[in-house]
Amino acid sequence: MINKNRLVKISVAVVVVAVLGILILDGIFPKAEKIALPDKEDVISVTAGSDSMEKTELSPGEYERLFVMMSNVKPTRKQSVNDYPYVRPYYTVSVATAEAEYRYFVYSEDSQVYVEQPYVGVYKSDGQLLDFILSNKK
Repeated sequence: MINKNRLVKISVAVVVVAVLGILILDGIFPKAEKIALPDKEDVISVTAGSDSMEKTELSPGEYERLFVMMSNVKPTRKQSVNDYPYVRPYYTVSVATAEAEYRYFVYSEDSQVYVEQPYVGVYKSDGQLLDFILSNKK
């Protein structure tokens, strides 16, 4: 029979190892920072389209809806290390402001929808975002 003191020591050791493992994992493969979206007041235009260069300009009401969906994406540990995603098909969302252009890629992989901001991060999204972009294709 294991005495209580030894059981407590084993439990503490397991917790310490688990916490250290999580910290090491987070250090090696950190989650992406929160997705960078420009202030809505600074937006000049928003276009969405496919990887084959078909683009549709969204109205202010449509991009308000788009920003709400994009602000709800969840960071992942996947890294964005290329200018474009390797997954096909992908859809591009471009947001122009006076200072910069923000570019995002939306795609589905293994039944999960992702938003990728090149060299920043990859984020999980629900299917509504992809449905929204597909419904605005011309």
